[in-house]
Amino acid sequence: MNNFRWGILGAGRIARNFAHDLHLLDGCELIGVGSNSAERADAWARENGAHTGYGSYEALLDLGKPDAVYVATRHPQHLAAAKLCLERGIPVLCEKPLAVNSAEVAEMVAAARQHGTFLMEALWTRFLPSIRHALQKIADGELGDVLAVKADFGFRREYDATHRLFDPAKAGGALLDIGIYPLLLSYFVLGTDPQKITAAATLSEGGVDLDTSVALEYADERMAHLHATIRAHTASDGFIYGTKANIHLHPRWHEAKSYTLSYHDGPNVTYDFTKEFGGAHGYRFEIAHVMDCVRAGQKESPLVPFAFSEALMAGMDEVRRQIGVRYPGE
Repeated sequence: MNNFRWGILGAGRIARNFAHDLHLLDGCELIGVGSNSAERADAWARENGAHTGYGSYEALLDLGKPDAVYVATRHPQHLAAAKLCLERGIPVLCEKPLAVNSAEVAEMVAAARQHGTFLMEALWTRFLPSIRHALQKIADGELGDVLAVKADFGFRREYDATHRLFDPAKAGGALLDIGIYPLLLSYFVLGTDPQKITAAATLSEGGVDLDTSVALEYADERMAHLHATIRAHTASDGFIYGTKANIHLHPRWHEAKSYTLSYHDGPNVTYDFTKEFGGAHGYRFEIAHVMDCVRAGQKESPLVPFAFSEALMAGMDEVRRQIGVRYPGE
């Protein structure tokens, strides 16, 4: 597999950013994009450097024969799109959240195992040089005992019942779209096994969450304080507090190119990884990881294994249960 052939299902903004970063990497090419509209697929392919636009997902998979596919559709379409690939033995990188609920995640994981095919949730933040470096500092004991995580992510979107963020049928709301980021930071740092989850939210008239706060309680009195909103622009900072030092992931922390390590009895040290990004949005690092995994014959990522995605979705299911958000068909 000298030249890794990527396909993309879905022709939206995230797919464009993904394509931009893919073109920055050696040893791979974007062979095509699949869309429900042939005209849209052709236009997207011309604008974003894909060899071919396909008027259906099946056409891309069966005619393009990619080595892996990035699923960039909306949340409720992830399950069906990913299964189309997995049933054909085509490795899948699926945009977060992996699915809408735990039942769908279980179905996707079962399909990956049944067909012996690679599947990974596109938690691109996990692969950023800044985040990997910070997590290594924590593993090396630089912070001492980690006590707490605090993270937020917010922007203001004027209410529009027709927009996907406010549409229950599209699994709208703050939690699945951006609240997943603060939650995954806590899971990266403190683990996927909080003893207690407590959530509160403000809901729209249509029943999606506009503003959601989550507190996680872990063993040994460790805690996480998390917030996501589509009602206001927030600092979007990330903090990790320890007995010897703290980490400040600079805004917007989920795509941070730098962070500051502050020692309680010493200096502050700022680490900057701008050069490593090389003009990328940040997706290039997860793309490279997936190619490494597939070339090595791995069926799941060691950094984002199935168990992590299952726990992450279970946490969001519990938050939704507490705040009273259900999507059509659940």
